[in-house]
Amino acid sequence: WKRFFIQSGNRVDETLPGSAIDTKVVRADINEFYLQSHKAILGTAKIPQYVVPINEIGLSMDEIQAFVNM
Repeated sequence: WKRFFIQSGNRVDETLPGSAIDTKVVRADINEFYLQSHKAILGTAKIPQYVVPINEIGLSMDEIQAFVNM
């Protein structure tokens, strides 16, 4: 598991529910993303990694992320 956060000045906050991380920390050779689906009640939320091995219907990664976040 990777942990992600938002830094604003000296303040560090959790990522917001619905946040998708799909650049810089993901592999370029596969379709993958991380999606924060909930707010952590205690501690730091663990963001799961999603991998799209086959995209037969041709959805964009944004559409897939929105569907997963429903």
